[in-house]
Amino acid sequence: ITTELKNENLAGLVVPQIIEGSMGPKARPMGAVSLPLAKRYMLEA
Repeated sequence: ITTELKNENLAGLVVPQIIEGSMGPKARPMGAVSLPLAKRYMLEA
């Protein structure tokens, strides 16, 4: 992700700090809800 961010025009944006983490036991429900939320609220590219 960090490598790809370097290829983007980030003028005017605050670049987030990317760190390793884990979801633990909540990973499955978080993944299950991500697609419907993305479909409803994210812009098509």
